[in-house]
Amino acid sequence: MYHFESIKLTFIMIPELRHKIERASTYSVFFGSGPHYDERSGRLYHIDQIAGDCYYMDTKTPAFGKFHLEPGLSFIIPIKGQENKFIVSQQKKLLTIDWATKEVNCVQLIEPSKPTHLNDGKCDPKGRLWFGTMWFGTLKWTQAPGLFAFGLSALYSLDSASHISLKRDGLSLINGMAWSKDKTKYFVIESIERQVWAYDYDNHTGNISNCKIVLDYHESPGILNSVEVPDGMTIDLHDKLWIASYKGKKVMRIDPETGKILGIIKTPAISTTSLTWGGSDFRTLYVTTAKDEFVAEAEAGSIFKVTFEQENIRGSANRPFKFK
Repeated sequence: MYHFESIKLTFIMIPELRHKIERASTYSVFFGSGPHYDERSGRLYHIDQIAGDCYYMDTKTPAFGKFHLEPGLSFIIPIKGQENKFIVSQQKKLLTIDWATKEVNCVQLIEPSKPTHLNDGKCDPKGRLWFGTMWFGTLKWTQAPGLFAFGLSALYSLDSASHISLKRDGLSLINGMAWSKDKTKYFVIESIERQVWAYDYDNHTGNISNCKIVLDYHESPGILNSVEVPDGMTIDLHDKLWIASYKGKKVMRIDPETGKILGIIKTPAISTTSLTWGGSDFRTLYVTTAKDEFVAEAEAGSIFKVTFEQENIRGSANRPFKFK
């Protein structure tokens, strides 16, 4: 049994954060998401969900590369201690890929008897992979996701021995994830409910408990668009959450203790999908976007980088997957 407690919001005006945003990629994709910055190489890895391509973008030069699989990708994460090797989600499968040799292997098939596929995923402080599923329906991979169902999805983790643990079922669409600096809180987005949740988190066991609603798009005066949903998420060194607002054309920084939106960043693409910290000092926020079916935008599908005038805004390194 999970207990929910909603935090009421009492403000109206939301300031725009002092920042500079510019296009970082020399290419664009159909539906970019799942960004992961690798500090060893200075590369930003991400996927194109619709085309079925894994990308890297060199953050120091215009160079980039891609690895084609099949449509239905959602994340790519390096495997710790294994050069050029990654774990990737592709429809119902967790795969390992070797970027150098192009070898692809299936690690696990998830929910084989259900009409669902994998969605967003990240690694916790122990190197376990956490990921959610979503209803497949009649979704065609030639267009952006648009069909969803309540209660058919779940949240899982995968450990280094390839053991799958069910964390919670009866969900609809799990997206962005983050862990607090002291490793006692796990934050996750439920996009269909349009909410951001916080759990008490046991770093040793990976158990979660005591779910609390941190932000509810239905109640926030800062969410003016009725179709806007929270999508990808990251966290900074002050334990403030950064949320990509899909169909909202913005990124938001929120305080999970109060539920207050501390500031926003307007983006060039209405379909702002996800984000992560990178750069040599992790003071750069990289933002992925997607092309919209109904709104033509010149830079949609590009990756953008955001830098800040406030010197105290900084993130931390992404965690690789620990795999035996």
